[in-house]
Amino acid sequence: VVNNKLGKALDILSDMMFNSKFEEEEIEREKGVIIEELNMYRDNPRLYIEDVFEECLYGDTPAGWDTIGTKKNILKFKRKDFIKYFQAQYGTRSVYLVVAGAIKPSDKKMIHNLFSGFKSHKFQEQKPLLEKQKQPQLKIIPKKTDQLTLSLGVRTFSINHPDEFKLKLLSVILGGSMSSRLFINLRERQGLAYFVRTGVEFYKNSGYLATQAGVPKDKITLAIKIILAEYKKLTKELVSPQELKRAKDILQGRMVLQMEASDNLALWYAQQAIWRHKFLTPADTIKKIKKIKATDIRALAKKIFINKGLNLAIIGLTDKQTIKKILKF
Repeated sequence: VVNNKLGKALDILSDMMFNSKFEEEEIEREKGVIIEELNMYRDNPRLYIEDVFEECLYGDTPAGWDTIGTKKNILKFKRKDFIKYFQAQYGTRSVYLVVAGAIKPSDKKMIHNLFSGFKSHKFQEQKPLLEKQKQPQLKIIPKKTDQLTLSLGVRTFSINHPDEFKLKLLSVILGGSMSSRLFINLRERQGLAYFVRTGVEFYKNSGYLATQAGVPKDKITLAIKIILAEYKKLTKELVSPQELKRAKDILQGRMVLQMEASDNLALWYAQQAIWRHKFLTPADTIKKIKKIKATDIRALAKKIFINKGLNLAIIGLTDKQTIKKILKF
């Protein structure tokens, strides 16, 4: 918001938080909007593959359910359900307000006044996730498409883990930029994909690394073999000093550019407040990244690239048995 409009913005926020009507008519109208959002994701394999992969990982548990819910649940929600949830989950134990920019003493007073309106509540924490995978897992969603969309990855660990930033760096090396290994191998050398990327996800009780790509139907086995080979290669060979430096520069550079925008800076510290045991500044993060060695990357790769943590999700029509035979390190 514009600096001299913070008070107005806080008034609007306060009105939303404490005076929302939750009108039945508006709720019923919004159900249609949400269902169309769900349909949009289901029709876009690049978006939907993330949900399919997490369902492959976590199955029929809260971690494996779509955040948006199911059409059946969306349609049956009533006004009382929203009020009950709001009263249980929004209060002094769970609400954070982060403001970044030219903050004045008077702004702090306004923020304090806003928070004084929140009540104590019985916030429900996320239930612990028990991961019991013992062998590679495969989930296929049949769909008539011109290409297959896949997500091939491994279980890792939750946020605040000692290897968190090593994993982020490893993902950049694999498929986090146009100079990454999988981008060059899958796209530039083999011509198998236009879209390919490797990323990591950290949750409170779990996490994963996954490579996503859209590939020709008759080249799916080759694409899987290439990705697995690049994963395995990191367990055996040290990353060169040049490649390690390039990946660090990419990771650090992206973060520094993001922090130039006040909204990104506010988001950074909001996430710190929710997820971290203690705050990490961008400078703290850069120090951690600079300390990472090639031997750290190899040791981490050996730890995560194992059969009992391997998962593959595919959207499209393919031979399940053929895929199962090659889904291993």
